Amino acid sequence: MPVLKGDGELLSTLRKKLCDPDYRELVAVDFTETAQQCLHYEDYTEKMAASKVEELRYLGIGLCGNKKLVNKLTGSLPLLR
Repeated sequence: MPVLKGDGELLSTLRKKLCDPDYRELVAVDFTETAQQCLHYEDYTEKMAASKVEELRYLGIGLCGNKKLVNKLTGSLPLLR
């Protein structure tokens, strides 16, 4: 599994693109600052429910699906070393 490099702004942009119908086949798993800070799932769900999408700070996004779609979305990103 390749791990690619990008900042929070880039991750937010990628996440927005995943809402496009062209990418509906992809499965995305968000890794947010909110999730990292919470110790209990109940606390996490409460904080996420109270958060606006624009306020989320992404630390990573896991993608699974058609290789061509994933590459179309992430092909220009460098590998994290």
